[in-house]
Amino acid sequence: MSSVLAAEGIAHLSVADWPTTCARTCGATTRLVLVDAALPALDAELLARLAASLRNGPTVRVVRGTAPPLTALSGGDRGLLRLAREATPREALDPFQRRLLRHAGIGSAPTTLLARLASSPLPVLLHGERGTGKARVARALHALRGIGQPLVEGGDGRWEPHGAPGAVYLPAAHLQDPAALRAGIAAGWRIVAGARSEDPLPGVPFVRLALPPLRDRPDDLRALTLAYLEHHAALLGLPRRRLDRGMWTLIHAHPWPDNQRELEQFVLDLLATVNDPVIRVASLPPAVRSRLEPHAAVTPDLGSFEEVVRARLTTVVERWEPGPGPALYDHVVDGVDRALLPLVLLRTEGNRKRAAALLGMARNTLQARIERLGLAARGNGTAD
Repeated sequence: MSSVLAAEGIAHLSVADWPTTCARTCGATTRLVLVDAALPALDAELLARLAASLRNGPTVRVVRGTAPPLTALSGGDRGLLRLAREATPREALDPFQRRLLRHAGIGSAPTTLLARLASSPLPVLLHGERGTGKARVARALHALRGIGQPLVEGGDGRWEPHGAPGAVYLPAAHLQDPAALRAGIAAGWRIVAGARSEDPLPGVPFVRLALPPLRDRPDDLRALTLAYLEHHAALLGLPRRRLDRGMWTLIHAHPWPDNQRELEQFVLDLLATVNDPVIRVASLPPAVRSRLEPHAAVTPDLGSFEEVVRARLTTVVERWEPGPGPALYDHVVDGVDRALLPLVLLRTEGNRKRAAALLGMARNTLQARIERLGLAARGNGTAD
């Protein structure tokens, strides 16, 4: 049942004891209870009658056996699945939201994970680089809570808990007052905060959820590009668009420093400026193409190539902290190769022998770099 409900984007909680079942049945956000008649220690029918006596109480269905409910759940709009859909609040996730969550880098079952967090009163900290979708995940988490109240989205100032408890998203956790947050938690506020570091507010009991950068998730990069392309084309009333191989090479070579936010804006610009059913590199306006081609950013007024590289590396060096991951030197060299090698292969039409000659390295060295960086899985060329 849980796997089917999760696939539908329906927030749910599985419990195996009567005290928790009774507590959840009386919860203000519970809309449907599916209770196994075989659970010991209490009469399931009695629970159903007690729930019916509650003001605005949930619907209770007593399930007997294993085959009938599973059959009902897989039977389209019939049975228990229909009840679950009807009990799901209007703020539940739509197909586009569920699709984006599958490629947000938060696990193979993100809806189930968020549903589990939604059932807890603990505050949630979403930490990751800019543009990794923290606000979107916060809205999805709120939707799965189904508390029937709007999500208050705080600005960059300090938040103070005023009025009746509700739900709030604070995008700048490091600016918040820990005492105010603890007071809000004690008052019943459902708090989600965003941050670029894992521990911006020591002493606040956050449940932490990391959103990894897009450059570390090449498979998600392709899936997200397709999701944005299809969704926004439909919203704009355009026929479906397709990207040719050269476009995919450019997309995978770009580091996407602003992550999903930058990718979504790029897709919107593609749809707004290219009318062809198949979008090719040659069709891109110079202003759009320059965002993905590193050499296009080298203009006479920026000086030498070294100055351009130095300008791009300044922020990286200032923010870099030693840790268990790769060294700064390896990170920079790998980043250059991820940008350079696909562009060289694009120029040589995938011929690795010609690409090695252009780079001035042995073909075996080029092949080893391609495989180590995971570029070979993207179909970047032939051997000869």
